[in-house]
Amino acid sequence: MEVTITDDTSGHRYVISADGVTAGEIVYGFRQGRRVLLHTAVDPEFEGKGIAGAAAAALLDRSRQLGERVVPLCRFIAAYIARHPEYDDIVDHDLLASLARPPSP
Repeated sequence: MEVTITDDTSGHRYVISADGVTAGEIVYGFRQGRRVLLHTAVDPEFEGKGIAGAAAAALLDRSRQLGERVVPLCRFIAAYIARHPEYDDIVDHDLLASLARPPSP
């Protein structure tokens, strides 16, 4: 199965396609010049087929090629990076820590 991602810049999301069929999305925003990865969703009929992992790898590879740093607030992407430490060098850990902290009272 061929998995591709297409950057829908106006929608702030990567559209995930599997064999040319829309299968999900990775939603992002920007903070301090960094791409903040917010949420990954895969349609139920595509779950369990490795599509989200393939999309995560494609997104992280693209970010590296563009010289981007990422902030994985999305639990799936954060777990993917933890399992694939070769992507850790493009994570902005300082910004991640500041965004992940609960607000002060």
